[in-house]
Amino acid sequence: MFVWVKEIFSGFVVGIANIIPGVSGGTLLFLLGLYERTINAINNVKPSALLTLLRGSRGKTRVSGLRRNTFMDEANVLGFPFLARLLIGAGAAILFLSGLMKYLLDKHFSNTFAFFFGLIAVSTVLSIKMLNKVKPFLIVHFLIGAAITVGVTLAVNPADNVQKKSNYYESVIKDNGKGGQSSTKSVDNKGSSAVSAKKGDSGHAAPSQRFKYAGRYTPKEMAFGALAGAIAISAMILPGLSGSLVLILLGQYYEIISAISGLKSLQLDYIAFLTAVGMGMLFGILAFARVIKFVFERFYNGTIAVLIGLTAGSLYALWPFKKFVEMELYTKGADGITLVKDAVVQTNANILPPNTQLILPALLFCALGVGIMIVLDRYGAEKT
Repeated sequence: MFVWVKEIFSGFVVGIANIIPGVSGGTLLFLLGLYERTINAINNVKPSALLTLLRGSRGKTRVSGLRRNTFMDEANVLGFPFLARLLIGAGAAILFLSGLMKYLLDKHFSNTFAFFFGLIAVSTVLSIKMLNKVKPFLIVHFLIGAAITVGVTLAVNPADNVQKKSNYYESVIKDNGKGGQSSTKSVDNKGSSAVSAKKGDSGHAAPSQRFKYAGRYTPKEMAFGALAGAIAISAMILPGLSGSLVLILLGQYYEIISAISGLKSLQLDYIAFLTAVGMGMLFGILAFARVIKFVFERFYNGTIAVLIGLTAGSLYALWPFKKFVEMELYTKGADGITLVKDAVVQTNANILPPNTQLILPALLFCALGVGIMIVLDRYGAEKT
């Protein structure tokens, strides 16, 4: 029983890592001594192994009328119960912390990104130790990785995505001949924002929307969420690379943690969207776990150099101070399509701190991120 608790707790720790950009779940699995076992268990999720499990153990013998090898014996050999306990722990961490992360990004955007920036900056330097040999030609691999990350960041502008979605909802209103219900947008001095919808004329809150589908996500958004999930889960199992960071680069991090946080409302929109993301993750991890072994065995140093470049390039995306723009947005929630006036939306353009009061808190949170990564590195050195 103690082993079960330890494995579930290890999964919980990995789940925490996966929800915080800059901390690699793969690295923590490595530090916990569970990386190779996890990859082997994932690779065992294939038709031949599953058929063997369903048909029963090969070469069974009977002792006192009982089979020596049971279904669970075979499952343990394949590593499936171990993998399930890891997933239970990781899932619990993600469910518990998604609401907190959404709050931090809404209310303390610059400080939260500064914390991520510190994590990534140190992680980039520490990842160099993963190289077997440092050779000049690896600089090319590093630059390729960095160029990919910066290119994705420049191509995926959150403001453009929000505007496209707003235009779609506006066209729906025009097609239906209906107007949108107005709401107000409040913005704090750190550039983050929150929407507060007005109540109805009666002064009563809107009725419960549990188990109702409002069409919050378009089919295209569902499909892209699945694709982002597949790519992110592939990054999560790579030492040194953060899956949450990949979601930020693809513009899906806030969407996914908001959906997870919204599960408590039991709206079918969030359940459907996260199901699509989960299906993408399942496909991604089953496909990519098989690629990892092949690539690392044949191109280890080059692969690590590209990963370091990807991580270093992400510092551009995680710069704490972004340009925000004001626009009128149509959004869709449980109460239908709503017009939000003077909405403040983040872009992917980096700027200098808008005022000096924001610099010191950002530096402190950046230093906190640096300190956490240094502690994790020293713990890893002691384990080694």
